[in-house]
Formats: sequence, structure tokens, C-alpha cells
Amino acid sequence: MLRQSIRLQSTLNNNTLRSIKPTKLKRKKRSLEESVSFEDFVLKGQVLHVYRDILRSIYKVPDKSLREEVKFFIKGEFKATQNVTDLNTKRSLLIGGIRQWKSVCNNMGLSYTDIVF
Repeated sequence: MLRQSIRLQSTLNNNTLRSIKPTKLKRKKRSLEESVSFEDFVLKGQVLHVYRDILRSIYKVPDKSLREEVKFFIKGEFKATQNVTDLNTKRSLLIGGIRQWKSVCNNMGLSYTDIVF
């Protein structure tokens, strides 16, 4: 009796597994104009590195309300410039942002670790 139920279960499982067809993920093919250059790829990594370092250093701010305000400001600045497409503009924004963050750290008396990229 037990063997019959196990056989029945195994045949049900095999039939149901065979009837399920794997779905294919549809990937959007990029044209040459939409593809990302190597310089863009590297710069995006550098921007993410700087963004994460800044967010990590925000937690050194002792006052919680000031910390949240600075965090909100930093996220807003990065979101405001996320749609910039020119490579040189991206680089200058990144360098300017690092300089601004250094001055903010100096004004608040925080120790600043150099962001190397």
C-alpha cells in the first residue's frame, strides 16, 4: 500500500515537472548608441565608491538630526545629477563633490579619510 502511494506520488511529480515549461527571460538588446563605454563604466564605479564612502562617513556626525539632514542633502545632490551624460561633466561634478565633502568635514570637525580613485 505504501509503495503504491509512493509510486503514484512519483509519477504525479514527474508529470507535473514535465508540464512546467521554463520561461525565458527577455533581455533588451542594446544598440551601439545605448552601449556604455569603458570610461563611463569606470567612472560609474568611482561615483558609487565616493557615494558609499560619503554615506559611511555621515555616521560619524554625532547629532542625529544633523546626520539625517546631511544624508538627505547628499542623496539629493547625487540624484539631481544622475542623468548627466557628458563624461567630462560627470568627472568635474565628481571632483567638485569630493572637494565640497572635504570642506563640510572640516567645518563639522570630522576626520576625513581621503577618497582615492
